[in-house]
Amino acid sequence: MTSKSLFFKLMKEDFKTRVWTLAISILIFFFSLIVATAMMISFNLYEGSAYSYKADLALNFISYIDVKNPFFGMIFIVLALVMAMSGFSYLYSKKKVDMYHSLPVKREVLYFIKIINGILIVLIPFIICEIVASLLILANTGEIIVITSALWSIAEWTLLFIMS
Repeated sequence: MTSKSLFFKLMKEDFKTRVWTLAISILIFFFSLIVATAMMISFNLYEGSAYSYKADLALNFISYIDVKNPFFGMIFIVLALVMAMSGFSYLYSKKKVDMYHSLPVKREVLYFIKIINGILIVLIPFIICEIVASLLILANTGEIIVITSALWSIAEWTLLFIMS
């Protein structure tokens, strides 16, 4: 039987060894969501007409974060592979395998900890950056549909990432 405190201590220790993956995830989503949104705003303010730039900006952002965009699909596939390789890299070292399997924890629990940490490391920065990007668009357009579509795309991408 695994106690709750041991479960969370193991999650914390696993997170400490995988903090570099969190940094990669933060950087990828910062540049692909927040910086790209700021550039989209700048481009639409410069190139758009005075009457339709708000609607065009909102539609461009909605199509950018949509689940049909292959750019984010590739990002999530690459991050899923990185999370799997970083989480289960201990299996390629006999010393690490002996150490992990000597812990008084079932192997299923160790597997579950690696999976949960991998999901959290990717999804938390994604959700935060997506919300910040949609708030940037909302501040520039005033259209509330941006928030609802952002929440919908967060749900879609979360489901697709967990399934991958």
